[in-house]
Amino acid sequence: MSDLTKLAADLRADAAGVNWPDAVDVRTRGDRRTTRRWITTAAAAGAMIALTGGVWQADGRRHAAPATARVAVRLPLDAIEAAPSGTMFAITHSCDADPCATASAPRRYTVMRSTDLARTWTTVGALDGIDGGIDVPLGLVVADDSTLWIVNGTKVLGSLDGGRWWSSWDLGADPTQSEGGGLAGRTLWLAHNGRVLVATAGTRPEPTASQPPGSGPITSLAVLSAGSAIALRGQGTDVGWYRTDDRGAHWSAATDPCAGLSHPNVADAYLAAGRKGGLWAVCFVAGGHAPGWQLATSTDGGYSWQPHPGGAPGGDDVNPVSATIAWLTGSGAHVYRTTDAGANWTDVAHLPPGTSIQGGFVKDANTALYVLSEPGTGQVTLHLTTDGGTTWTTLPFGRW
Repeated sequence: MSDLTKLAADLRADAAGVNWPDAVDVRTRGDRRTTRRWITTAAAAGAMIALTGGVWQADGRRHAAPATARVAVRLPLDAIEAAPSGTMFAITHSCDADPCATASAPRRYTVMRSTDLARTWTTVGALDGIDGGIDVPLGLVVADDSTLWIVNGTKVLGSLDGGRWWSSWDLGADPTQSEGGGLAGRTLWLAHNGRVLVATAGTRPEPTASQPPGSGPITSLAVLSAGSAIALRGQGTDVGWYRTDDRGAHWSAATDPCAGLSHPNVADAYLAAGRKGGLWAVCFVAGGHAPGWQLATSTDGGYSWQPHPGGAPGGDDVNPVSATIAWLTGSGAHVYRTTDAGANWTDVAHLPPGTSIQGGFVKDANTALYVLSEPGTGQVTLHLTTDGGTTWTTLPFGRW
């Protein structure tokens, strides 16, 4: 997935005042959206991974993973993300008191690593300097097997050795509640306090040389390459879309992706970029009227847009792979997949009643991992597909 919305949103207030829902996207209007920018927190803090085999439905067929005979030491899951290579990183924690259910319980965080698609995990090392707790989830960004970032309140941490050693920087509060960002190789773009920041290879994010015109929050930031990005100034002065192709040295007006839709809305939209190219725009209908949101896609880096005026199924969390392939879910929604730029969507994971997706990520056209809440238990399970959602495997998270 491509948009670092939650990572940016976590920098918008001081560490003691961060107030996230259990979703990856955090906006004042964010209750319409749950899992967007899955490059960060994948599960509610303190949730435990269940060990039983789970069942999802796809194309009318039930797909159950057999329960393993092995016994794992169950661990809380605070964040999970994958590198392009497929190596997965996760953050867990422990407490002196059991359970870690109170905000005052001190937590010790640990980075873990998997090279077999979450089937087994090894410990990378302790994560020091984290001001965590039940109300302060962590955001995890993985550029490759060595380069990682973590958001913790107003702080950003960076690692160049796969999570063994970390540098830490405090970016300060963000009263604008700016959000958005993305990765291009080892370059991270991030919206914070009405500005666009860039970092390379695990270093501190710094403001670009110039900024998109106007003042007020940046409400979407999509990354096209290490030097190119498109930002939306969604409120304040000079509301509109702006792009840079020289790493932020200059910004110019960009094409409005929502203009060709039946319900254009420049002030309430976001872009998501696919790892294999292609841009997707989710444009929300003003006032929350039907169909709620509409989609547009671009194959030329956002210079022109193809509108898709019909309503998309399920939720509004679009996670593109390319200009034609994307995954879609949302609050209380099933998981859908398209291979024809949204002309048709296949329900590839029919969620059981009462459950909801707490996060996850899309690696490519065939591989995705979702974190699913278990109703009435306070627990979550990992669900992995490597065949485009035809079959799913339920996996534990922990040490064997």
